[in-house]
Amino acid sequence: MRRIRYCFHRFCAEPVIVVWILGALITWAPLMIWLAGHGVIDLLHSDWSAVVLLLICLLAIWPVGYVLAVAFMGRWVMRACEQCNGGPYRLGERVMILSGPWSGKVASIREKFVGQAGESLSTVDLGDEIKYPGQDLVPDYALLRLSPRP
Repeated sequence: MRRIRYCFHRFCAEPVIVVWILGALITWAPLMIWLAGHGVIDLLHSDWSAVVLLLICLLAIWPVGYVLAVAFMGRWVMRACEQCNGGPYRLGERVMILSGPWSGKVASIREKFVGQAGESLSTVDLGDEIKYPGQDLVPDYALLRLSPRP
């Protein structure tokens, strides 16, 4: 059960993947409902070329759904992923980094920032492993709380 929960947190640490899936659902669901209403789904059982054309159509419309999902739900998805992973975080809390070059490292939060797009960023204490300024800056949705909530 712990492994499943960890996989869920890792999935939530990549909100772009979540937005891709939501974008596919946004565009594919209405298209499939429209096609089912016009009897095209019945063709799929008898004609393989219809299956290939449907797959091409679904792949072609997927980027449109991604753009719509980013435009209308991007910030909400990032905030929801941060909440699922234990955010908002406070200074001094122990966290595990879930994605990026420091994935799997345990650190404590030193500073909090707001990024250019409005997302929450944290500077984590990684010790002597930092070679360049800014390497210790991690988005809050990529962190998992390890210390109990106060």
